[in-house]
Parts: sequence; structure tokens; C-alpha cells
Amino acid sequence: MILRITKRSENEQKYILRIEDEIWGVLSGRALRSFLGKDNALPEDGAQVRMELGDEAFERFVDFLKEQFRAALFDYLGKQEHSERQAREYLKKQRLHPSILEELITAARDLGYVCDTRFAELFIRSCAMRGKSRKQCQAKLYECGISASTSKAYLDDYYRAEDTDGMILDGIERLWTRYSSLPENKGREKIVASLYRKGFELQRIMAIYDQFRRDKAE
Repeated sequence: MILRITKRSENEQKYILRIEDEIWGVLSGRALRSFLGKDNALPEDGAQVRMELGDEAFERFVDFLKEQFRAALFDYLGKQEHSERQAREYLKKQRLHPSILEELITAARDLGYVCDTRFAELFIRSCAMRGKSRKQCQAKLYECGISASTSKAYLDDYYRAEDTDGMILDGIERLWTRYSSLPENKGREKIVASLYRKGFELQRIMAIYDQFRRDKAE
């Protein structure tokens, strides 16, 4: 089988690795030199390096890819909490072959580098602390590949009714400062619309706003 190496673009030192017609990954020139050795030059723009791989050489190539991308994945997961979907998308951007990709995701999960339950709790806690609505938080969790069954208990815990009302009141107080120079009706309209767009319930926004105005008038 033939390993073909081509430069991805003129402006970066990244190289696409193909065996036959399949892409197996994209690596930096620095990483690739450790596999090729000193006697094999990297291709210039528009050129291609071809290497014939026997069975043993192919196994070494696959092991090399696993080592490089395992280190990159674990570094990515070690810097910040990520979901399994985010980890998978990270490797897909590196054009890693699916057979190696799934093996590395499984290893990361087994070693505790990635855990959707842990991610869900930390993410929901962060959303609640930053005053994000439950709907906003749920939408982001969906984008990250977190199932409703995984997130429900944490959402219920961090988004109790009294906590949500507190978030709405905090939002009203912040927005009141911004819109206090507007006529009463116009300011109310902008505050309610802003909080509604963030996913809070309209009836609760209006009720808490009205109570806020009564408290201001006293």
C-alpha cells in the first residue's frame, strides 16, 4: 500500500496523510518528521511524497497516528471540560481515520478524560451562575450532544423556581440601569423582550418586573 503525503495549504505546515484513497489524518511537519526520519523530506507546495508501506510499516504508521492523536486529544480534554461529541468533533477536524478515532474516544471515556455526566453538571452549574435561562442551557447542551436523560436531574437541581426568579430579577436590575432613561412603557418592553429572548418564561418576567416597579415606587 502507498502512503501519500501532501501539504494542506501554502500558509501552514500541515500535511494530509492518505493511504490509497483514504485520508488517515492531518499532522504538523514537526510531528511527521519523527515518523519519516531525517532521510525523507516533506513535500513542498503542490508536490507529493509517496512511500510504500508493507504490513509491518503500516502497523507502525497506525501506531504512530494513535500516539500522536491520543496525546493531542488528552491535551485538549485536559485544558477544559468537553463532551464526548466535542471530543469527537475535535478529532474529525484533524481528519483522523474513523477506526482510530473511535478507539481514542473509547480510551478517553474509559480513563475518565471525557464524561458526559460530569460535563453536564459542570456546564449547567456554570449556566445557572451566569444567569442563563434553562432553555438557553438546554439548547447548548443539545449542541454538545448531551441527552435530556443525562441533563434532567442537574437542570432540576440548579433551576428551581425560586432560583430562576432570582435570575430574572438580576436581569431586570441590570437592564433597568441601561433603559432607565427611556419612557416607562418603552423601557419595560425592551427589558421583557431581552429576557424573553434568553429563554425565560414571559409570565414570570412580567410578574417579577411589575413587582420590581412596585418596590421601586415605595
